[in-house]
Amino acid sequence: MNKRVWAIAKLNLKNIKTAYFVTGLLLVTMIVQIVIDVVLAMKGHYLGDNSGISIGWFFWVAVALAAVLIPARNFKRVANLGGKRDGFRRGGFTVYAVLSGATALASTVVYYALDRTMFQSGKYGYMLSAPDVFGWASYGAIAVFFQQFAFLLLFAMFVHTLTSIQDKWYGWAADIAIVAIISVFTPIAPLRAVLAAFFRTILFSSPPLQIGVCLILTAALYALNKLIYARKAI
Repeated sequence: MNKRVWAIAKLNLKNIKTAYFVTGLLLVTMIVQIVIDVVLAMKGHYLGDNSGISIGWFFWVAVALAAVLIPARNFKRVANLGGKRDGFRRGGFTVYAVLSGATALASTVVYYALDRTMFQSGKYGYMLSAPDVFGWASYGAIAVFFQQFAFLLLFAMFVHTLTSIQDKWYGWAADIAIVAIISVFTPIAPLRAVLAAFFRTILFSSPPLQIGVCLILTAALYALNKLIYARKAI
């Protein structure tokens, strides 16, 4: 990676404080709730029927918000500082790779250190976590990390691409198309099966297939962004 791309990546990382703040606020809220549950359990209260959402999910918020803030706010900043369009594209992708990796690692640690040891014992109730919901945990900790990383990277590139075209007519067309696909495919059984197969592949399938498909789709969106930013006004 050349120095200019890394400089743009660092600029992007510095200018998404909102993503850090919102994610931090959600994490603090959940940690407070967990501490309260522990105190109640220590005092003899039965919490076995409780259910909640794992802290690991909230790390995903930083990735999602970054993918909105970077194209919406930082493109003009980078361009006004002399950055090239392709440098912005590569710098943004670098940020998503870093955030997706950090999020996947943090979520994996939370799952094995907290969700599986503390909550699956039944004493504090049940904690709904991504590795259990999507079946990644059945393949082991390494799969949990890499499958989560691949999906988050794809998700970030999708949100980034969709945000990048909102100032154009085809951005609104894409929004309408997404709503139409969900609305039309869901009620019709054969089309619903196609839609379900897609989400099953990028979320629930075996590690080689799921990771491979997510990375291929990510690469396609990354290439599409070259065309988008070649025509994007500053």
